[in-house]
Amino acid sequence: MEQTLANESNMSRLMHQLKEDSEEIKSVMQDLNQISKQSNILALNAGIEAARADKAGRGFAVVAKEIKNFSHHALSLSDESTAIINRVQDKANQIIALRTTDLAFDTIDKIDRNLFERHCDVQAWATFEAVKRVLTTETSETKQSAAALLKNIHDIYEVYHDLMIVDLSGRCVSRVHHQENEQENVKEKSWFKSVVKTKAVYVSDMYYSASINDYTMTFAAPIIDEGELIGVFTTRFNWHFIFDILEKVTLSEKTELYVVNQKAEVIASLDKSDMLTKDVSEFEATRRVLNQGEKKGYLIHQDVLYSYCLTRGYNQYPGKGWFVLIQEPLSQA
Repeated sequence: MEQTLANESNMSRLMHQLKEDSEEIKSVMQDLNQISKQSNILALNAGIEAARADKAGRGFAVVAKEIKNFSHHALSLSDESTAIINRVQDKANQIIALRTTDLAFDTIDKIDRNLFERHCDVQAWATFEAVKRVLTTETSETKQSAAALLKNIHDIYEVYHDLMIVDLSGRCVSRVHHQENEQENVKEKSWFKSVVKTKAVYVSDMYYSASINDYTMTFAAPIIDEGELIGVFTTRFNWHFIFDILEKVTLSEKTELYVVNQKAEVIASLDKSDMLTKDVSEFEATRRVLNQGEKKGYLIHQDVLYSYCLTRGYNQYPGKGWFVLIQEPLSQA
């Protein structure tokens, strides 16, 4: 897949080079156009002078007529060439736009697939016996067993800040990190309330956690024993792993790539300072996705290409309504 993306990026660069060559040809044609106009003026002046010279200027008049015919023909060819060049550039823009839109789709799809795995993780771990036992029979032995399980999971899966087992009162029974807060009660947390009420998986938007001191997402799943809800298993995903996906997308230096939430806030970008600080609501592409319900497409405004693709989710993970927006200048000057 990485090789495919690299090939697509190479194609995009070739298309930009083709456009640059077309611009040079257009410049040459403009020069020829100017020469043709000057030739036409020269022919007109020559015709006037030939008329003044009467019989002596007849031969000169023939030459002046031929110069005029040449200039008219050259002007016609110049106009036709300019039209062809414009069509070539339009086709090049369309190819770049389609390639960039596919990149937007591929990027949001990779993010969805990653988060689908996190969605599956929390559900699977909520079924482990050690997790259930520490809630049904809380002893030093079951707590040690649960703590060992969480540590083992955390060591194997490197994408989590924290993992927690919470009972129905909202008390944290076991967790990987921040042991000083293990007795913290989370019954007022939105993720806890949602899981207890719906007995379904909860997935937050990306946010900054003061306790973790980093960007994260919350995944939470019900812990069921013999058909009854006995607690909640929850994780804190390390958002920086999303940047691994973005950094593998091959883009030109002037191209911007944003992952945008439903509030039109940038939640991921190659410039990490954009996270939760940059707003892209003023872009027409953003309005098309968030207000008009478009799922995938592109537009060109003032020689800048905007390609976008809305999340489709992946399998049982429905997505969070995010979309990828790629902003690429069509002029590489």
